Amino acid sequence: MLSIRTRFPFKPYFVCALLLVLVVAVARAEVKDEKKASYIAASLQRVFPRTLFEPVRFLVVPVFISDSCFDSLLVNYELTDTSCLKETISKVAGYGIVILSSILKVPVIVNIIQSGCVTGLSISSIYIETSMYMTIFAYNYFIESPISTYGETLVIMFQNFILCVLLWKYMNKGYGYRFLTVLMFTIFGGLVYFTPESYYWVLVTWSIICSCVSKLPQIYTNFMLGHTGVLSIITTLMQVLGGSVRFLTILYEVTDKLAIACNGIALFLNIMILLQIVLFRKKTKQVMIENQARNSQAKKTN
Repeated sequence: MLSIRTRFPFKPYFVCALLLVLVVAVARAEVKDEKKASYIAASLQRVFPRTLFEPVRFLVVPVFISDSCFDSLLVNYELTDTSCLKETISKVAGYGIVILSSILKVPVIVNIIQSGCVTGLSISSIYIETSMYMTIFAYNYFIESPISTYGETLVIMFQNFILCVLLWKYMNKGYGYRFLTVLMFTIFGGLVYFTPESYYWVLVTWSIICSCVSKLPQIYTNFMLGHTGVLSIITTLMQVLGGSVRFLTILYEVTDKLAIACNGIALFLNIMILLQIVLFRKKTKQVMIENQARNSQAKKTN
């Protein structure tokens, strides 16, 4: 039997866990008594020196936490400062979404490569979604929103480009079709980039329309086929969870109601696709096994 020390060799994890539990407990309790708050801060200062987190200040300020909140939470240990707690959690969650989005479409890409087909994947949905991410990124960049509130759009956009290439390959799209598609996206990107400030509302409107429409072809395809093909439950679940967190961070950090509506609609449609994956899972498994068997037979024949 493994000893406790073998299982948990890094003692700093215990300290971090205790701090996290303390932060959550204090935040939920919403201590309003200044004497109690001062007592908690004084107790922490006796255990942890005020300079404990100073070496990492330059790494986290102002990206993950503001300078004033760093002093409040990590120097003075004022863990009842709910405004700083909310701000910091929002920023960290936002960057967490950006980082996790780098692997968002990887399960779908792997499914396509392993199965050798793009069954159940709607190419029009990918195109619309890509144009949506282009406009969301441009709009937020133009109005100088915090990168933590929209950074994942650029990452997902490039993953969608990879999906487009795979779709062209396995759907046997000709080079003329591929050239025209790339040309269309290039022209569209140029129009978005040179949009005058007085027409920024067009970008938002297009994003909202795409949020409503981008998943509809995929949802329709799933219903018509009765299965979800190469769609990955991991990717869709990440989109739902990430969309939920993003929706909350935008509610806290952004006052633009159109941006809030855009993310809310996208979240709802992703939930619908997740439900389809769960409901159609048996038929999907059967179809994918048949496709793999057919591809294996084709390779042996060649």
